[in-house]
Amino acid sequence: MSTLAGIIVIRNGDHLDYAWRESVSALLEFCDEVVIADSNSDDGTTEAVKEWAIRERRIKYFNFPWTDPKGDPKWFVTWQNFARAQSTCGHVVFTDADEIIHEDSYPLIREAAERGDVLRCKRYNFWRDASHLIPHGVCCGHEVIRVAPQSMWVPSDYRDERCLDAERLAIRSEVSFFHYGFLRRREAFFRKAKEVLRIWANSYDPRLEAADKAGGNWMTHPGVTGWENDLKVFYGKHPKLAEKWLVDRGYFTDTMSNEILIEKWQHVLDEAKHIFTWTEPASLAYCAEIASRSTHLLEIGVYMGASSFVMLKAAPQLHLWAADKFMVAGTEHVCRNLTLKQFIDEGRCELIIGDSETAANMLPHMMGKLDGVFSDNGHAEEDLRRDLRCCLPLVKSGGTFWGHDWDGDNDVARGVKSMIPEKDIRIAVPRVWSYVKP
Repeated sequence: MSTLAGIIVIRNGDHLDYAWRESVSALLEFCDEVVIADSNSDDGTTEAVKEWAIRERRIKYFNFPWTDPKGDPKWFVTWQNFARAQSTCGHVVFTDADEIIHEDSYPLIREAAERGDVLRCKRYNFWRDASHLIPHGVCCGHEVIRVAPQSMWVPSDYRDERCLDAERLAIRSEVSFFHYGFLRRREAFFRKAKEVLRIWANSYDPRLEAADKAGGNWMTHPGVTGWENDLKVFYGKHPKLAEKWLVDRGYFTDTMSNEILIEKWQHVLDEAKHIFTWTEPASLAYCAEIASRSTHLLEIGVYMGASSFVMLKAAPQLHLWAADKFMVAGTEHVCRNLTLKQFIDEGRCELIIGDSETAANMLPHMMGKLDGVFSDNGHAEEDLRRDLRCCLPLVKSGGTFWGHDWDGDNDVARGVKSMIPEKDIRIAVPRVWSYVKP
């Protein structure tokens, strides 16, 4: 039986917000040992790895001296293969500190080790959010050599003459690596980009400088890539070990565990419970998640203000227009004077008496500017068609239009499907549909 080592190199993993703990945890799921090569980290990463190695004997810590390299793209490959050389196993699997191996790939890697194969693996490079991928042929490779015999030099993203044997022998596989480097926390990304570009080219991209100054989601800044309109939608499942890391950074997809999302927003849901006798935790948590990364939202169908309360409580920066015809006696009074009074008084919430058409007519200045619209109004087909027809133009590119009471083939579903291609509709959490505007 062949032995297998996981190989990972890390420098200042916490300061640069790498998903390195999740990367290592994935390797520990199926590897006989895990070699971690530090490079004189000064942010506490060294101490964290050494402490973990005491608790987990399969972790082997080494240090590759930091030389402050500039314009040396081979430096990273040398560091990586230094780590490989420390392994005592017959086969190795490499992962970058911002990559996580999918659990479905664990047995495929073990089988490759038994056969002695060199594997060219799939890599999913996420951009803008956890639902979009960088198109093939730009920015970074969608195929990478990651599995090989321990004696063989293995390349990183750049070709290297020391790694020609691996390139010649590599066979394509279904082994999948998920690359989250662009989704790290904003300030950490720019710190990391400056360091990496200094190592590779001793320069810095002026497009990144402009994106950094622009604020918001820097990946949506016009001109930062030239291919931002060619992103591919990701319909698969993220590694389980990646879910919490993504949610903690404001990224959520319909394939993730509802429990993780609910846990993140439990403190807000608890406050809502003090006001409302009914709640649907996953639905309200999803509203909180969308609100947390938004500045301007419209809700259609407020009723007594449960969702509005949760969104405004979760997002201090949010301005919410809350529209409802208030057909039920007393509900406008409840919203205006009880549930939403604090936010109305703060100027963060405006009530609109009317339906989606009324709201759209009152918000012409927000055309193409809203971060999202939540439709929880009437649930007839025509209600959904009207909501989408009137208010989808208000949503900016990359914004979310979502709604409640989806049941596959009910009136809500039929209304939505009549306006949006079915392939683009996501079931975010139970009974909640969503659509990200291109």
